Amino acid sequence: MPSSDLPSIIADARRAFADHFGAGPTHAAHAPGRVNLIGEHTDYSGGLVLPMAINAGCAAVGRTSGRPAGRVGIWSVNQNEAATLDANRLGPGADWHGKGWSSYAAGVLAVLRDRVGHDLPSMEIVVASDVPLGAGLSSSAAFELSLCALICSMNGFKLAPAEMASIARAAERGYAGMPCGIMDQLVSACGVKGHALLIDCATETTTPISLAPLGDLAVLVIDSTVKHTLVSGEYKRRADGCEEASKILGVKWLRDASPELVASRAGALGDELHRYARHVVTENARVESFIRAVAQGDAAEVGRCMAGSHASLRDDFRVSCPELDAIVDACAAVPGVIGCRMTGGGFGGSAVALVRPEALDASRDAADLALTTRF
Repeated sequence: MPSSDLPSIIADARRAFADHFGAGPTHAAHAPGRVNLIGEHTDYSGGLVLPMAINAGCAAVGRTSGRPAGRVGIWSVNQNEAATLDANRLGPGADWHGKGWSSYAAGVLAVLRDRVGHDLPSMEIVVASDVPLGAGLSSSAAFELSLCALICSMNGFKLAPAEMASIARAAERGYAGMPCGIMDQLVSACGVKGHALLIDCATETTTPISLAPLGDLAVLVIDSTVKHTLVSGEYKRRADGCEEASKILGVKWLRDASPELVASRAGALGDELHRYARHVVTENARVESFIRAVAQGDAAEVGRCMAGSHASLRDDFRVSCPELDAIVDACAAVPGVIGCRMTGGGFGGSAVALVRPEALDASRDAADLALTTRF
């Protein structure tokens, strides 16, 4: 693309590369973060999700170097920290759990090496991101995909975007210890400009969805300023709980269970697993209703789907927080807001609102007032 169209974060990464390594990079890659409009905590249960790429992302720039083969030096601008990894002799993924950003880098290198089937050369790399960390906008997937795309470009590996998404997901699960689904990586790799991306996480198929039938609107992302850490136990507890619930219900994916089946097996599930299962099956239905409403230009139904999603995440899945609830309540009361809900893994992070352009300022003001007066 023309240089004027390149994300500015790439220029930042190039300058940092010259400062750190003493010369310019030869290759660059960029991957966006994402915001999820609806379909939360269903991807690891094979569900339907509707994320979209955002105008913030991660840049990775690099060049091959004269170091011994496989020695990869990476400088993180955001962390102000370097890591040197032996790409061809990385140990088991579990050894990297809890080692911060370098565990994601190690995972991409190790999984990519195994997928292409031969050793990697030495490389010097700089990564820089303008996706807010801990805001529920998938800074990790943007990091993984930009790094994977860079290494593929530098070495002539011809991998489809969906294959790179698969590598990134395997890296995050195996090396960072995050039991995520495929949503974040797939939308970062395969997002379509001007569209949301409907993903069936059981089949990993994608369908671009235009929001144009709803008329002029903006997608407003509101940071609660409560930072989350999804590799902590609460996320894993829910992912494990959904897997256990599917076994009790006798289905491969929890998304395959019907509301009637979930209700009939409430006793066998117990309170916690029953709530998790109820959220997943009702959230999957809300995604389908949301898609139909968008196609029909039914903004009121879109808003009801978003409100129902937030309530289910708050009450059944219990991954919201008071700050997110306050933002959602405040924005929902603003004329011109179609709908608002928490987005991402929860436990902090961000809310997303679909807003008529004339209501943007009022929505921002309402969210700011809710946070400053209550917290």
